[in-house]
Amino acid sequence: MKAFLFLCIAWDALLGSKGGSANVTSTLGDRLAYMISESREEREGILASFKTFYQVRSKVVHGRLAWLETGEMESYEWGFNAFKKAFEKELELI
Repeated sequence: MKAFLFLCIAWDALLGSKGGSANVTSTLGDRLAYMISESREEREGILASFKTFYQVRSKVVHGRLAWLETGEMESYEWGFNAFKKAFEKELELI
């Protein structure tokens, strides 16, 4: 569970902004999709997967989920792999 929360913090650090946003899920999802996708279809898939990931994040953060079941673990793994891609893209810019 800690790993999932740390990953969420990493997402906010990599793609978030100081001012915040009314719809954090859409903002972060859009930034991620444009960062790592190569087509419109791929962006749509990334947005859908990120939305699912962030729904799990909300359940964990707000105490509605005490441990990760199979579906939540799949979302965590997707989030970890997508973060890795996004971080590598960011490092290319340095």
